[in-house]
Amino acid sequence: MEVYQSVVRREFLKANAVLLAAAPALLCRAGGASGQSDEEHEDEEKELTPLEDLMLEHGFVRHLMLVCREGQRRLEANEALPPNLFVEVFSLMRSLIENHHEPAEEDFVFPRLVQAGALVGVVGVLKEQHRVSRRMTDKILSLSGKENLEKEDLRKELCRQLSELIRMYEHHAVCEDTMVFPEFRRITSAKEYEEIGGKMEQREHEQLGEQGMRDAAKRIAEFEQALGIDGVVQFTPSV
Repeated sequence: MEVYQSVVRREFLKANAVLLAAAPALLCRAGGASGQSDEEHEDEEKELTPLEDLMLEHGFVRHLMLVCREGQRRLEANEALPPNLFVEVFSLMRSLIENHHEPAEEDFVFPRLVQAGALVGVVGVLKEQHRVSRRMTDKILSLSGKENLEKEDLRKELCRQLSELIRMYEHHAVCEDTMVFPEFRRITSAKEYEEIGGKMEQREHEQLGEQGMRDAAKRIAEFEQALGIDGVVQFTPSV
């Protein structure tokens, strides 16, 4: 029951992370909500636990994959794309996810699981997928230049790479959210958990700066606005 409640709580946090990234007006995690002081925002940020931080970053990943999916759709339909869309998206993927989020998982979460003999095989697969995503990012960036987008064969290859990356990340994030993170919390003492949180927060500030998450959220919101996929209401089906 405790593990179930923990999962439910993180699912709630994940949903709020999605809103956070999509709407600059809701940037309470990053200090952008109205009617609160900077000190209050700082206190809110410090209250996030290590897994809540990782879940927030998963929310960013999901938003980036929504941007990629819409970009892929436009490529396949020969519709216009914002200039340098994929270059900017995957530059952010590299700095925020590949160089920050995934190393945090590999340094703080995965070793604890392996040490406890928990989900060892799953951890091996996830680490390999981290390496694969880096190679795919390299490939996508190489295909995303304006001249390449004008060539049909290279556009098709870019669409294939995007489709495979999106599919992998969808399953990757679900696995971590529902298996890896709950098990990590279950086997980690409160003291260890707090210590890990301090280390992760320090690394975040060193790598991304004090406003790193806020800046990332703003950039993602700009990508979505440029593609016309910002806001959730437009995706409600008519029944």
